[in-house]
Amino acid sequence: MSSRMTHLKSHRPQGRVALLLCSLMLGSLTHAEASPSVQMHRVGGGTLSADGWTEAASTLGNFSVRLPCLFNDFRMTPASGEVVMADGVGCPAGAIRLSAVRAHYRDEATASKYFENIATAEKEPGAQIERSTQDGHATVTLRNETDAMCAQARTVRAGASNILLIVEGPRSQCDDIKASATPFLASLKLGIGEVAAVPVPTSLPECPLQLELADGPVQSAFNALPHDAIDQTEEQKCQPATVMTVTIRRQGICRIGDTTMSMASLVTRKDTGAPIELTFGTWYGPDKDAALKAFLESQHARQPISVYARPTSITHDVTTVVRQPGGTLLSLIRPSPGSQGTTFSTVTQLAPANLELVRNLDTCH
Repeated sequence: MSSRMTHLKSHRPQGRVALLLCSLMLGSLTHAEASPSVQMHRVGGGTLSADGWTEAASTLGNFSVRLPCLFNDFRMTPASGEVVMADGVGCPAGAIRLSAVRAHYRDEATASKYFENIATAEKEPGAQIERSTQDGHATVTLRNETDAMCAQARTVRAGASNILLIVEGPRSQCDDIKASATPFLASLKLGIGEVAAVPVPTSLPECPLQLELADGPVQSAFNALPHDAIDQTEEQKCQPATVMTVTIRRQGICRIGDTTMSMASLVTRKDTGAPIELTFGTWYGPDKDAALKAFLESQHARQPISVYARPTSITHDVTTVVRQPGGTLLSLIRPSPGSQGTTFSTVTQLAPANLELVRNLDTCH
């Protein structure tokens, strides 16, 4: 993906154990380049009883736990990926943090896949992983102690969702963490409140790859694409100065063949608004990448890599180069072998006349 996308910051949970488990359970949510939207239902909710604990019922997550502190109650909605939404409650109890997050996936098979990823994850030093059941639901419990931290976490399978319960804090608080973890993990109850219906993806339009990069039609087609979030960044240090507009939609923006694209970006000249480069992206997967390649090559003649004179850092990732009628160039770019973190397959469109300009922009950035 172009270096001009780096202004989209990644969203990652704090804490080593939280990062390990959340990245496995939530998948693309924790690695998404666009931060998920957050709907806060309550801040400092609950009433502490005589024992210092309170019942924390998720407003929309259909679960509750007991917590030794007043809690926040929220829903996160990612911009794209396999997690449709995530409902959570959590709070700090001194130096200890407790949280419960229910990740809702598109279907039960996807939820099961992420659960098994956790159950078979390679143990970190000092970690113990064990399978069990809780109220008829399969669980995986992790206990981890290092020189710096102490944590206990449990993942519970529940239909098309997984529920992650975490208690973690500094190594000096390990005794208190163990004492809190036992009643906290055992307190999970399902069936509190209602889970909002999972959105059903609507029929998506075809991505406007058939349009030449001429002033007017491309901008209109780009602006008409459905989206959940939009971001615009001006780059004035490059010459000529450009504006990059990025749109993202969790259910998909448009489709190329049968492949749903979740991100679109349009680079235009700041002075004239003329389009320079149009890109569509989807989370990388070998099957999706192969489907994009097959579709593009079925529609357009493949060209030698020499016709697409991009910088080396980008051209070595190009898997297909095709020329549309009228000369517009398309490239299918996938991540380099060994790429870490969020990876995309992107289909980029630009006119041959803009090749040198795009090269200069990449160098500038």
